Amino acid sequence: MRLATIMAVAASAVLLCAGAAWTQNAWLALYTDEAGTNCNLLDSGRMLHRVYVIYTGTAPIAGLEFRLEVERGAALNYLGESVSDPSYLTAGRADEGVGVALAACLTPPVHVMSVLYEGLGVSSICGRVRIGPDPRSPHQNGDMIATVTCDFKIAWVDPGHVTTNPDDSCVCEVETRGVPSPTEVSTWGKVKSLYN
Repeated sequence: MRLATIMAVAASAVLLCAGAAWTQNAWLALYTDEAGTNCNLLDSGRMLHRVYVIYTGTAPIAGLEFRLEVERGAALNYLGESVSDPSYLTAGRADEGVGVALAACLTPPVHVMSVLYEGLGVSSICGRVRIGPDPRSPHQNGDMIATVTCDFKIAWVDPGHVTTNPDDSCVCEVETRGVPSPTEVSTWGKVKSLYN
């Protein structure tokens, strides 16, 4: 009990002591695989589903706070979560609102945690689990997620989601904002215009 209290205070302190806020080119994304390549969840029968919370972008972070919400036809029961690194400190639960203090200032991608759901096999097409702001946090900016930079300032990042039983109208696209692409389709004219 005492250790849990110390951890909760430490995680909250990182987020509450943060200074001025700004927006960065980053994304707090949800995926159905640990590699962060799939954000579509097939709920076709009674089974367990793991959703991964991964911070992507270019700026390092020291902490963050968020909540996972099951909405829009996703019939999933929250079972619990586990942080990706045992040195991360947490305060709260992912389904109600959680603050996570990372062990150090980490450069993306940062695997924050995995959240376990029980699927009932009755999720609708285009259902959704989305990540949103912690409703109990004093740091609010619409649907943006509060993160803490390495110099203890609040930085806002965009939220992601997982789509249940997607069809052609709602396939979830993997967010790659801020992640350098080694090759992109282009034309000679576009390349040439970079040097004019």
